[in-house]
Amino acid sequence: QGHGLLTISKSASSAFNALVIQQGNTGSTVNDGLHIGIDSAVDAYITHKENRALAFGTANTERMRIDTNGRVGINTNAFADTAVALNIKNGATGSEHTFLDIECDNNETCRVRFSENGSTYPGEIRYTHSNNSMRFRTNDTEHMLINSNGYMKAADDLNDSDFTNLDS
Repeated sequence: QGHGLLTISKSASSAFNALVIQQGNTGSTVNDGLHIGIDSAVDAYITHKENRALAFGTANTERMRIDTNGRVGINTNAFADTAVALNIKNGATGSEHTFLDIECDNNETCRVRFSENGSTYPGEIRYTHSNNSMRFRTNDTEHMLINSNGYMKAADDLNDSDFTNLDS
């Protein structure tokens, strides 16, 4: 076929098929090393069985790391606080800006949701593309709306037609 393939296979009834990479200090059991594979449900996985980080890179540079606590660093492996789950840093040279871009189709909404275990997103920031408005919810209730003209309505007047001009 013009290219080389590495094929790893096992019977279809097997719990998992994996490329396992081990070295002298990882141990040599099924619970050691780096496993890249596919399970019996045909889900793919990459699992570092050791108590060590998993790093990803391009251009001979680390770009993302998942540490042993499950925290993710993109273009950084430093976390200012143990509560930080995701830290994003711009890796481009000469750029002082870092963006988190949430993109969706023009007939949808982009949302940032805040919740705790078992809750149904009591806090939310929602941008609606169809009318270019932004809404803010706390305690599962909308409390502020900013329309496409930059005018704001607060919780007590969301049903009124009057907006407050934020520029005044």
